[in-house]
Amino acid sequence: MYLAIYTGMRRGEILGLRWTDVSLKERVIHIRQSVTKVSGRDLIFLKPKTNSSIRPINIDEDVVAALKRRKSEQNQNKLLFGSKYDNQHNLIFCKENGKPFLPQYATRQFNEIAKKVDLSHFRLHDLRHTHATLMLKAGVHPKIVQERLGHALITVTLDTYSHVIPSMQKEAVQKLKNTLQK
Repeated sequence: MYLAIYTGMRRGEILGLRWTDVSLKERVIHIRQSVTKVSGRDLIFLKPKTNSSIRPINIDEDVVAALKRRKSEQNQNKLLFGSKYDNQHNLIFCKENGKPFLPQYATRQFNEIAKKVDLSHFRLHDLRHTHATLMLKAGVHPKIVQERLGHALITVTLDTYSHVIPSMQKEAVQKLKNTLQK
């Protein structure tokens, strides 16, 4: 959940994220694969849905710290499970034994937490929307938001988050006024 709100990543991208896709030193996550469950089959690791979905996402020191804590937990699990630890996929978010989570598991976990804090109407995917909305409200250029979300076209980003942009009109007018008065 933390990564979803701070990066705008999709559920399948988070569950498919490998340690080789992250540079803690450079503070960047590279989206290179996604995980999905196809009915009647095992989990499938695929390239993201579009070429623009294959992307870097810059992260801050708080996300780096959270990933370092996750790495430490995982190292403890590797010691605990020994040779039975499944490191085939080198996933960041996996079961204690290293096996991948089903995407539905993440959704169920989120729904349980959302219900406890009286946000049962909120979906896991809404964290992605929250990320985009907060970035736009903070004045981040829509092109940057598009790139972070991995949208193929900026029109998708603008159409999806157009409700945020009108509320920014008053700020834009004041910024223009301030610029012209200098």
